[in-house]
Amino acid sequence: MNDNQYIDLLKKVLIDYHRMEMGETPPIKRNKGHKPRYWLLYLLERILKKSDFTIREKVPYNKENRLNGRDWPAYADSMIGLKRMDNIEFCVNDTIKNNIPGDLIETGVWRGGSVIFMRALLKVAGVTDKIVWVADSFEGLPKPDEDKYAADKGDDHYTYSDVLAISEEQVKYNRGKDYWPNYANKIKTLTLKDIQSAATKVIQPAQMTWLIVGDRKKIEKSIRDLNLGEIHFINSEGKETKTF
Repeated sequence: MNDNQYIDLLKKVLIDYHRMEMGETPPIKRNKGHKPRYWLLYLLERILKKSDFTIREKVPYNKENRLNGRDWPAYADSMIGLKRMDNIEFCVNDTIKNNIPGDLIETGVWRGGSVIFMRALLKVAGVTDKIVWVADSFEGLPKPDEDKYAADKGDDHYTYSDVLAISEEQVKYNRGKDYWPNYANKIKTLTLKDIQSAATKVIQPAQMTWLIVGDRKKIEKSIRDLNLGEIHFINSEGKETKTF
């Protein structure tokens, strides 16, 4: 795969264009069309979420909307559409071609797809003296000040925080292009002290349930010696038979 093929593929992956025909099942939008049934479903979902259930809405794909950035993808890293991705590619390449100094920034990044794309363009071009900055509230959109900005009157995008508010941690999770190529070296350079330090932060035995599979006659004594706490015996059908 050459650089042009890589960039073309990345654009489509970032907007989830490559699997659109599968359709999407995003969460229901609380105020979609202000229809009573959506409000009822939203209220029901609030109850279901307490038991880790959610209500989803099946949305058929629309190629033109995704090309033009007119939809909110359920799984993509960017909602700007393919045409705006093409525009970013042109602009970044133009700054490189004409030796225009300065960094790059996206203000309002959602899931970070555009900044990932900008970093990829710089990487392919071998540019190392430009920084890609990310600017966002990570809290969705604010309620419009209709007295100060008359054009925003009636805008209800601030009510879609469940879709538009993407946390800083989630944006950071989209790691750079060099993450996996360097991953093996990072693992190889870990010391026992590094691993023990991470383990003490992450692993809390007192808060864990240990599931141990084996021949009870052979492993029972060793398990008891570990003093893990109360032990329950579960048979092959998943039913608890007795405590021992």
